[in-house]
Amino acid sequence: MRLSVNSIEHLLKLAFSIAFVVVMMLVLSICYLLALEPLTYITVLLFCTILLAVSLMSVYRKILSPLNDLLCNVEAFCQRDFKINAKAHYQGGIYSMLQAQLLKLGAELQHSADNYHKEIYLTYQLISQLDVPILVFDPQLRFTHGNTAFDKWYGAPWQTLCGTHATQLGLNYSTENEWQIESRSQSRSWQVKASCFFDNGQRYHLVVLNNITKELNSTQQKAWQQMVRVLGHEIKNSLTPIKSLTQSMLTKDDIAERYKGALQVIHERSDKLQSFVSHYSEKHQDVEINPVVCNFMTICQRITGLFSDIEIECDAVNINVFADEILLEQVLINLLKNASQSILQRYQSMENQQQYKITDFAKIQVKAKELNRIIEITVTDNGIGITNAEDCFVPYYTTKPDGQGIGLYFCRNIIEKHGGALTLHQGTDCGAEARIVLPIRH
Repeated sequence: MRLSVNSIEHLLKLAFSIAFVVVMMLVLSICYLLALEPLTYITVLLFCTILLAVSLMSVYRKILSPLNDLLCNVEAFCQRDFKINAKAHYQGGIYSMLQAQLLKLGAELQHSADNYHKEIYLTYQLISQLDVPILVFDPQLRFTHGNTAFDKWYGAPWQTLCGTHATQLGLNYSTENEWQIESRSQSRSWQVKASCFFDNGQRYHLVVLNNITKELNSTQQKAWQQMVRVLGHEIKNSLTPIKSLTQSMLTKDDIAERYKGALQVIHERSDKLQSFVSHYSEKHQDVEINPVVCNFMTICQRITGLFSDIEIECDAVNINVFADEILLEQVLINLLKNASQSILQRYQSMENQQQYKITDFAKIQVKAKELNRIIEITVTDNGIGITNAEDCFVPYYTTKPDGQGIGLYFCRNIIEKHGGALTLHQGTDCGAEARIVLPIRH
């Protein structure tokens, strides 16, 4: 049976008590045999008693003192303090070996703890450098750490939100270790991945938010491209004989004039429809980009000259972008054209437009600035604004009477080819804002 420390203490006390009684009986026997005087007898008996008690107490302490030190060190280990402060009581023997093993164990535990803290530190450093929103929650699902990408996603510095419960941040946690975003609109664009790690013996939750908009757009784009190819092929196959037949009939003299007019309309509409299909087939072909480092202010100065009727303000000092210069110009021209048309629509809807010129209130701003490892380009106007921003990127969707619904779809495709993103937002008071985000390349 294994004995605890208290059992050893009781065992030592019992052994020392027996030894004390045996020794005292031996002393009494010797004194009796020597026939000592009563005073001498009492003096010898008292001296032997004190000497024996002190000796036994000293031995008792020397046996238990190393065990007490061992207990203190084990308790310190439990508190993650791995420094051995106990002195060496013996230079050899079992206690010395125990002391040496304890020192070795403490050093190994301290080394493991140092490595663990380094790993935790590196983990948090890595979190701060990643460009995807990352959140850390404690066992009570309280927010403890985030990164710069989270600040942009949530719209507030993560340091000001420490201690906030996950539900207040719009996240739900289920018992199956699954995380979900409460907002339906965000849940369609963001994918939640989660894992756990331990810090100071506590289980923490690491939540990563991945923007899947590009993947969804890519899937949608491939579907539209496939549909355009199929429809284009079928329409062309049908239009070719129609055009040929009408052209042949128009050359015949026995066709009445009234029928020739109808045939001419059919021929012209067939020709335009075939041109339309060919045009969009070209637009839907995969675009190759040839990116170079170019000065954004130079690009702005070139394209703003194309819009002489509206003043365009450019703010892009010392900003270089890594992009296909020709394609980026085409994107900006499209966005500026949309902005100017939006302003014109607002001007035409004004009741007292005769009193003003369109240049009196027209305002278009193009800004570019370098943020955290990205270049952000914004085109803002004070036109009529937008209502359904996401619908604007759907092919053939347009709110313009003469629109074709391909411009913004083409623009977003170009920007995503650069590894960036194009989004539309309603203005604060009026108008709209187109925002382009491009990665920095050194």
